[in-house]
Amino acid sequence: PAETVREASGLAMSSRNLNLTPEARAQAVAISQALFASSKMSTPEQGESLMHDILSKGGIEPEYAAIRPAETLMPVADPSLRPTVPCRALIAAKVGGVRLIDNAPWTPIAYA
Repeated sequence: PAETVREASGLAMSSRNLNLTPEARAQAVAISQALFASSKMSTPEQGESLMHDILSKGGIEPEYAAIRPAETLMPVADPSLRPTVPCRALIAAKVGGVRLIDNAPWTPIAYA
């Protein structure tokens, strides 16, 4: 997959960003913060919980915030265990009425 191009704030570049107010743009930064912070956790379950916490603190209710195997994007068989395949952290959420989607490689810090 191609690497996501990001603004200096970490927000993924998208034509949808043009529809964000300055306040919503500032709020949306929590999405990339949640994605990258999740890699500090050892399991998908912990990573997903942290993503939800960060988004909630940023006033964002996600449509989904999940960690999935990169090849299938299907749910992890046991989210309480460290995966043995490459994964991606995925988030979709409406911010200021604009649906934003973002993803990032997810490699637990213990593997890095």
